[in-house]
Amino acid sequence: MQGELNRVMAELRLAEEAQRNSEVGRHRLEAELRDMAVRLEQAEHVALREGKRLVTKLQNRVSTKQCVRYNRSLSTLVMDDSLYVA
Repeated sequence: MQGELNRVMAELRLAEEAQRNSEVGRHRLEAELRDMAVRLEQAEHVALREGKRLVTKLQNRVSTKQCVRYNRSLSTLVMDDSLYVA
């Protein structure tokens, strides 16, 4: 009878220790999850900001090329017109 009681008490202690370890692990995972959520939010913010910056940069580049092309076509027209004026 005493041996059975000791065995059950040992099982209970092991179960309680396993439960405590599980709680500690759960708390660690929750903290890691919160940290990862913050880092993800920061990465999304940076990606959005950089994306907007790149779009603006590309729009400026396209606009500049369009202006250059327009100016070239104007200068060509002016040169063509000067041939007919004389």
